[in-house]
Amino acid sequence: MKLIVKRTLTLACTAGFIFTLAACSSPEEKMMSDMESALAKVEKQVSEGQICVSEADQKMEAFGSKLESIANKAEAKGVDPDNFTPEQEKRLEEIAGRMMRVSMQFATSLDTSC
Repeated sequence: MKLIVKRTLTLACTAGFIFTLAACSSPEEKMMSDMESALAKVEKQVSEGQICVSEADQKMEAFGSKLESIANKAEAKGVDPDNFTPEQEKRLEEIAGRMMRVSMQFATSLDTSC
């Protein structure tokens, strides 16, 4: 259980890191779209009900790896946080907020009986 809480906090930090990498061109829009897609998958898993503890670590690790991959691709394409438009800043703030919420919901939806 401690490991899952640690991964939840790591995921929240990753969300903040990704937020700082985004900017305002085609690679940036792709990055935000990819982040939203990965996040939607986790939100769906959480909304469907309890998540078995035996699967939780693997699911969190997969999500974290996906976010890291998105961030690395954006960085390789020269994404610059100094070029945010106000609209993109707002969108990224919303994504980061959703990531924080789903991380906490994920941690509280763990089922030890399966």
